[in-house]
Amino acid sequence: MDEMEKIGIIRAVVCIWIIAGCITAIFLMGRSFLEARKEYNKLLAERHSEKIELYSIETADKISGKFYRMGRGTINEIDYYCCYRKTDDGGMKYYKFEMDMTTIYESLKEGDQAYVEVITNGVKQVVGYKLYVPENTIIQQIDLSAAK
Repeated sequence: MDEMEKIGIIRAVVCIWIIAGCITAIFLMGRSFLEARKEYNKLLAERHSEKIELYSIETADKISGKFYRMGRGTINEIDYYCCYRKTDDGGMKYYKFEMDMTTIYESLKEGDQAYVEVITNGVKQVVGYKLYVPENTIIQQIDLSAAK
């Protein structure tokens, strides 16, 4: 076996080791990614809640939009419940939350303080609100009379 054949064999072995190392690295990275994704999905499935007492609840909306070239654009409208929340030091702070993400429960007795439960997942993203108000707070009046 001459010197050139030895060098060729060494190069082939080194290439095989490099390819095997790359395949192993790709496998380990893919496995780590899948494990990280699994943990992230667990965090997304977690639910936490915070109870916030509310005062002076009203409704409001926010209109926003973007304008693009050639006269194209979008307009978005988001409806909110706006109120004040009591702070730990006894003050009041403005607070708002989206109506579309809110379920209202008329389960409190007359005179009880309204509150909202803010539902978050394990990565602190808000996934919903549960608004608790006294009975008969929501006016359920439907006028089916025809206009004359």
